[in-house]
Amino acid sequence: MKRYISFFMVNALCCVTLFGQNNPIDYVYVARSFSLSQQNREGTARSVAMGNAFTALGGDMGSISINPASSAVYRYSEFSITPSITNAGYNSTYAGGYSNSGNLTRFGISNAGFIGSFETGRSSRGLVRWSLGVVLNKQNNLTYSIGANGRNGNYSWLQSLAEQTNSIDSREMDINSHQDPFLTFGAKHWGSILGWNTTLLSLLPNTTDQYIAATENMYNRGVDSQGNQNVDIMVGGPLDQNFLKERRGSVTSATVNFGGNISNIFYFGINLEAKSVYEKINISIAENAVNSRDFDSGFESFGYGYEHKTFGTGLEIKAGFIFTPSPFFRLGGSIASPTYYWLTERYSSAMRSAFNDGYSQLIFTPEGEYDYTLQSPFSFSLGAAGVIPGIGVISADYEMIDYSSMRLREVGGRAGSFAFDNAGIKEIYKAQHIFRVGLELTPIKEMAVRAGFQHYSNPYKNPKFTELDTYIVSASRESTNIVSAGLGYNHSSGFFMDAAFQTTVGKDEKSGAIYDGPNAPIVNYKTNCWKLLFTFGFRF
Repeated sequence: MKRYISFFMVNALCCVTLFGQNNPIDYVYVARSFSLSQQNREGTARSVAMGNAFTALGGDMGSISINPASSAVYRYSEFSITPSITNAGYNSTYAGGYSNSGNLTRFGISNAGFIGSFETGRSSRGLVRWSLGVVLNKQNNLTYSIGANGRNGNYSWLQSLAEQTNSIDSREMDINSHQDPFLTFGAKHWGSILGWNTTLLSLLPNTTDQYIAATENMYNRGVDSQGNQNVDIMVGGPLDQNFLKERRGSVTSATVNFGGNISNIFYFGINLEAKSVYEKINISIAENAVNSRDFDSGFESFGYGYEHKTFGTGLEIKAGFIFTPSPFFRLGGSIASPTYYWLTERYSSAMRSAFNDGYSQLIFTPEGEYDYTLQSPFSFSLGAAGVIPGIGVISADYEMIDYSSMRLREVGGRAGSFAFDNAGIKEIYKAQHIFRVGLELTPIKEMAVRAGFQHYSNPYKNPKFTELDTYIVSASRESTNIVSAGLGYNHSSGFFMDAAFQTTVGKDEKSGAIYDGPNAPIVNYKTNCWKLLFTFGFRF
């Protein structure tokens, strides 16, 4: 890519073409609100194998977070734990021709808990049983990975950084000055400060706030008819470029549950859920000169690393019921309040440089910190299930979550600096409709075969909406489909174990630039995710 610069005869900078947009909406916070509010529950191997279609079924540790009345269906006490494996993979094409693939595998606990079921002494009428449970359940697994690498000589991340740094006085970015520029400018310009102090950015002639990247060369085009000296600024030669973004973490709920069984017909329950949030994002960008002699600066390589952590807690109340008008048919429903999160984010970055004269630098930023709150949407679910004694069960659920009602606030409850972001949330998101179907067959008393399907409708008002998510601009697909299957074994002693496999149908196809700037390289990529869960438990 070429930048055109025009100088007056007195060598004062006449004009520099600037690129970018001044959008007051911070799409990173908007996207994070969505990822933390999503309800992609894991649960036990049984509930996952049946597509989590348990609103009307109950009787499973994984269904407690779906419908609190699930515990009231128990006629025994139970303990179980569900370890799991999650694999997030990608295939990408970079700059039109370089193919890449990779994956990120994580081990974790999807569900663990205890349900105690107790008789009241009544035989068949009134409150005949009550239950009390403590359950951990993973609400949303945030594992994600995307990478790309390739070679090009047309554009550079450092070139984009130089354009973003224009108009910042270089004297104010010197880390050896009496004022700390990291505190003076804030995190928005930390990349510029790193670039300047690692010598990856230099001043254009006779300026104090216009920059050229170490990957760029200046080419003199002579003097025009008005006496102005004209130069082109272009990337000096081919660069091997690498990009990797990995996200780890989860939203996990710790639930205290109470349930009641009225006349073995109507079951009710209530949850008090404390949610724990942990998200860690690591981004790395690197450029290496194929031949450092192509660059007037002697540029050899640079690397940039960014780490962002979000953690906090949230509170939610959920209530539900299950109604069994006959032994063969069940109805269920639940409603959940918005979750109120108190969140803290911490972030830092580092940059290294190397030149062919042996000069190199490695500089770290301080760690930044910011506190804010998030209100997630309320949700409700409805379900119906059929029971065929000796053969199995089939169930179906509908759930609705209106993501346009998410709200970001400063600590203290004021919208403050999030006013534009909240307006953006209302313009971008809409209600998501979730449909779940599950089937369980019991060919013999001790064994069960299970299958499930989930459909998540498009949560965006514009199905082709482009969403900024920390260096990746991605076009979301219109909907998501998930299939699952599993097996179960029950022993007469009370021991049981289950296994389940879940995967997205097809691959989520997206595309976008890996950084801001005109003509930045485009990555076309496909992502998919599969999970393997095992549940071990005992009933008594």
